Amino acid sequence: MYTRKLDLTGQSSKNILELLIASDELLLEELFKHVQDYLIQERINWTKQNFVQVFHTVSKLFKCKKL
Repeated sequence: MYTRKLDLTGQSSKNILELLIASDELLLEELFKHVQDYLIQERINWTKQNFVQVFHTVSKLFKCKKL
């Protein structure tokens, strides 16, 4: 049953970034916001260490303004 809860703790940061891309392509705005916030709040060290990859990815996503 769908509970509107998404636990990303067991996922790799790369998979989470790919989920961000997929949620943008599928126009799943609530999921997009949740994943973007998760990367900022919980995976900030990975985001900083992989800045170039993250930047190239999010620069193509119109809605990605926070990250």
